[in-house]
Amino acid sequence: MGLREAISNPAGGISIAAIILIVAGSVLYVNREKPLKDVRNRTQLWYYDLNTQERFPIDYHDTVEVPPQTAPSGPLKADNDVLKAGAPAGVRLYRFACDSCKNEQFDGYLKTFTTEAQKKWIEEKVSYDTIQDQVLIRRLTDDKWIPEQSDEAKKILMEPVNRCREKNQRPRECEVND
Repeated sequence: MGLREAISNPAGGISIAAIILIVAGSVLYVNREKPLKDVRNRTQLWYYDLNTQERFPIDYHDTVEVPPQTAPSGPLKADNDVLKAGAPAGVRLYRFACDSCKNEQFDGYLKTFTTEAQKKWIEEKVSYDTIQDQVLIRRLTDDKWIPEQSDEAKKILMEPVNRCREKNQRPRECEVND
């Protein structure tokens, strides 16, 4: 008797259903101690500690979605041209690779919001367009933050594209788990 006949035969269909239930129950029993993973919560983003100049990961679901964020070293120890001492020292770090994040990764640029823009974004839920002049970027080697919409910033944003174009590849933004 083939599978088709077993399924169409009421007794055979019940037997197959019982086997499926036993296997499913066994799998659930064996894995009962393992927590279920929430795929949405597995994303980790790269951040950069302005105090220590080191990368660190932040779980995406733990962030308020815009930098600056709390850094491992604590609050910012000294003023810079945008953030004041005592502000969170973690800014978003964009890391890239050419074609695949399995390839060699490289640091692209840093991004932060001014304290005022972050507050408006979180508390007032303003549109990005209303605060875009207060969204700032810089290279890791630069000291000065510049508006993301400026011509100078556009050159920085194109650097990963140009670096990968030399290899006839496209840049891909990499997360911590890539």
